[in-house]
Amino acid sequence: MRMFLFYVILLICGCSTPSGHYEYARDTSKSIVSKKTYTISINDFENYYGLSIYNKSDEDIEIDWNRTSFIKNGRLDGNFMFEGIRYIDRNNQKNPTIIMSKSSSIIYIFPNNLVYFASGRFGGWSHKQIPDGENGVYLVFKQGSKEYREKLLIKRITTYVRDDK
Repeated sequence: MRMFLFYVILLICGCSTPSGHYEYARDTSKSIVSKKTYTISINDFENYYGLSIYNKSDEDIEIDWNRTSFIKNGRLDGNFMFEGIRYIDRNNQKNPTIIMSKSSSIIYIFPNNLVYFASGRFGGWSHKQIPDGENGVYLVFKQGSKEYREKLLIKRITTYVRDDK
């Protein structure tokens, strides 16, 4: 009987775990580069980046994915995968992406070193969250006969906020 009362009291007291959500503070002051012939920026999502490129020139932009890298807290940390790249081929040589003259494009890119394969019935490739800190993209591309290298960074701090009832 005492055990029964204990469980009833426990149920009435609401022995639930506190709920909450995550909030992300971002410093995006280093996430955009605008020059006479192009504007490039990144948007930080939980697990990937949106790379936006606006080609203002009369010459195509050719992104070299084999030399473009993920920057994790000031250090290069592997390359990226994106739509059309199979998980198993993520570290293989990639064809360049062409951004035609006077056009723009948004490419969603996932850091290779944060991607993993989950086996099982609902398996497939999944993405770990981009860690807190100053992270981003070291982009290598050609425009005409010139090669460019741009560093795009976002500093992110994740905070768990408890939802009080």
